[in-house]
Amino acid sequence: MNFTNEIFRKLIHLAYILIPISYYFQTKSEFLTWFVPFAFLCLAIDLLRLKVKTVREIFDSLFGKMLRGAEQKRLTNASLFIFATLITILVFEDKFVVVAGNSVAVISDTLSALLGRKFGKKKIFKQKSWVGSISFLVSSFVTIYAFPESNLTIAFCGALMGTLTEIFSDKIPDDFTIPLIVSSVLFLLTL
Repeated sequence: MNFTNEIFRKLIHLAYILIPISYYFQTKSEFLTWFVPFAFLCLAIDLLRLKVKTVREIFDSLFGKMLRGAEQKRLTNASLFIFATLITILVFEDKFVVVAGNSVAVISDTLSALLGRKFGKKKIFKQKSWVGSISFLVSSFVTIYAFPESNLTIAFCGALMGTLTEIFSDKIPDDFTIPLIVSSVLFLLTL
């Protein structure tokens, strides 16, 4: 995928920050009232895209240039992120854990992908660059530390685990693994 399409992809990805922000300002039941149908609608469209030629053609005309190769034959990373978010909301009661973990997935993944692709020449693991990984670490630290429930230890540990998850998520897309892992680490650190 060329860099221009990656920018468009990441702008859509960045718009997902509205999900954790919405959750932060709503009760869990209010949020789930609209988010569960939204999540299942996204899943339905994604599954139809994989099975019905007409739906795939419409989807591809809108988003095809922004899909990565693997997403052509499986659920998109967007659908995986939405379901990871739903899982974190259902599993964790603490809004800080959910909102911070999902915000890291949105903000840090966006920055690491764009900066890593543009400036990352030296690779750390497979397609992951030092620039992208350091961008992820710094931005996730700042994101987590910005919450009043956080402190330096929580922010550092959450950022480090998020960065390692982003680097080594090879078989399972990091849009799914990062919210789950970072939220889990934040949960354990705030017990």
